[in-house]
Amino acid sequence: MLPALEAVSNLLPMTYAYDALARVARGDGLAGQLGTDVAVLVLITAVALGLGAATLRRTSQ
Repeated sequence: MLPALEAVSNLLPMTYAYDALARVARGDGLAGQLGTDVAVLVLITAVALGLGAATLRRTSQ
């Protein structure tokens, strides 16, 4: 893969989701990079939820 495309793919959460699923399917268990993949996915989810909550419009009643 081209270095530029590889750098972009390392920023996308789908890369980590695919890697985690592939590791589980291979039967690697909880060893190795699975923890990193899951941690990155949890962090990205938390950031997305935080950004979503920060951009909600609040109405006073």
